[in-house]
Amino acid sequence: AAASRMLEVALGFDLSGCHELSDLSLRVAVASEPELGEMLVRRYLAPLDEEGDFGTLLARTVQVHLEGGGRILTTARRLGVHQNTVRHRLGRFEYLCDARLDDFTVTLEVWWALLWRSHQDRHRP
Repeated sequence: AAASRMLEVALGFDLSGCHELSDLSLRVAVASEPELGEMLVRRYLAPLDEEGDFGTLLARTVQVHLEGGGRILTTARRLGVHQNTVRHRLGRFEYLCDARLDDFTVTLEVWWALLWRSHQDRHRP
């Protein structure tokens, strides 16, 4: 049963190869809690959706920022933009979502929402 669950989660995130629970980590929890995922998407990503393409750009900036350990310079380099552009985009995200990325709980919830949305986007017809 556990192996089947790990396979289901890995496939849900388009991960190939063999995976153990330690490899999948919190993805197991994200995949197991669709109601929480949807709530967090409404809270943190729906306000960005209302901004159209700019909202998509903000979401991508936040994702790269989180993946880069929350470092402005790393984010700027990965996106190929100036540091001030990153600061502006993160500030705009915080304004639109009425949330602070320097709050650990918010950071974790945003990460969860982004991961849940990417999981759902892979499986929409």
